[in-house]
Amino acid sequence: MFASAIKASILKTKLFRPPVAEDSLPCIRLCAWLEQIVKQPLTLISAPAGYGNSTLLSAWLDESDIPGALVVAGQKR
Repeated sequence: MFASAIKASILKTKLFRPPVAEDSLPCIRLCAWLEQIVKQPLTLISAPAGYGNSTLLSAWLDESDIPGALVVAGQKR
């Protein structure tokens, strides 16, 4: 019973990076910044929801050959 509750609580959409829309504007300056800091062991991108954090990282990871993961941490209220 407990295992099925855990499976039900994981959304399949959270297991994959969100796709980048074809009509989205490229973030050239931000992607260039990400290329400069790629040597760091960990990079934290923090901004309020809706500011394009996931879109930026998805677009950058699509264009680079660097393995990466997108971890979204929600704020508990």
